[in-house]
Amino acid sequence: MALGLALVVAACDVALHPPTQAQTASPAGSPAPETTTPQPSAQPSPRPSPTPGPTPTVVEGDLAGYWRVQESTDIAAPAELVGSLDRNAFAVYLIEPACASEPCDKIGVKVLLPTYGATVREHTLARKGKRYEATDAANASGPCLTLDGTTVPGGATVSERTSLWLERVARAGTAVTTTELRGETIVTGTPTPTGKAAGCEPWQVHYGISGSPTGAPAGGGTDAPPTSAPTSADVVPRPDIRLAVKGATVDWFSIKGRTVRSMVESVAAGGVKACGRISYEWYQGDTRPSGCMETDWRTFGVSAVSQAGGSCRLDVSRIAARYVVHLPRWTSPAEVPGPLAKWWRATVTFIRDHEAGHVAIGLRWVKKLPALLDGKACSKLEAIMGKWAAGLQAAQEAYDSREYQATWPPAPPGY
Repeated sequence: MALGLALVVAACDVALHPPTQAQTASPAGSPAPETTTPQPSAQPSPRPSPTPGPTPTVVEGDLAGYWRVQESTDIAAPAELVGSLDRNAFAVYLIEPACASEPCDKIGVKVLLPTYGATVREHTLARKGKRYEATDAANASGPCLTLDGTTVPGGATVSERTSLWLERVARAGTAVTTTELRGETIVTGTPTPTGKAAGCEPWQVHYGISGSPTGAPAGGGTDAPPTSAPTSADVVPRPDIRLAVKGATVDWFSIKGRTVRSMVESVAAGGVKACGRISYEWYQGDTRPSGCMETDWRTFGVSAVSQAGGSCRLDVSRIAARYVVHLPRWTSPAEVPGPLAKWWRATVTFIRDHEAGHVAIGLRWVKKLPALLDGKACSKLEAIMGKWAAGLQAAQEAYDSREYQATWPPAPPGY
């Protein structure tokens, strides 16, 4: 699974007159530089829902045993909430019927990590027709979301409603059918008094469940360790990675998660807040950035000098810019799966290296400015700066066009 984000560079918004204030850059997109900073959206814009398929065929059958499961988030769910809930995208379900021969009145479900090594959640589901359902009491603490997209930890009580069933699935282009596990989990958050005071609203996140039968753990074991934390063989201290970018200051935005999916969503939410959205006309992917660069004019020492005869020439004392790179920093939880830590180190380095390329381009182009301006007629300032800014914009966009084709570090299977 690749990190479902794109990289973004902020456009250098250059005034046609010497800047008097620091200028905040925005994600590049339109052919000409903007002179204002667009405000990032509080939530990602909705993405199209999948085209509805045929009515599923729910069947009788045995649910007992291990199932390799994927929990897919509703695409309309706010990224900030999905990241805060921090559920595993992939898991193993151990289903234990309450009777010797199915169908039974109840089944027990243990949600295990993909390594079979830990119990994440447990449910007891009651039979209703060909399906099993359960509703957990709203006693768990969870996040809530304000109207401006701010996540408030512990601002809601959370409940879950889970349904499971067996479904006959036809393989496309063949006459082969298989029986697979299907279901859904609806997670509901009800704001607490603290959450209401912060301006939170009630929310729901839907997860679609799909699974195929899998064998028991290697060695024939059937009992998952009685713990809700990763096993000692799986975990390492979360690496606190802080990378430098030559010629720039790094500003970190916090992300959290213990699965690839939850980390991707957390990066997406943090990237929108720190950087805005990608707006290249030619770019058709996810517009939520994983990082960005912005330019702040530190010195624009260009003055007009009157010459004999009434002419005016530009005199350049010094031109310098300060670059700020916004990058994600993994801050929670304290212990994480080792394969995930290795993947994140490669991924954040990948993002850093991309933004470092933007900084290098900016440094080269700013270095050109003094020679372009010094000694020129004052009346040429606007034309020179406009041509220079357009060239810088084109160079940065061409770099992104190449970089967006690069392959992200591969995610570890099962995490």
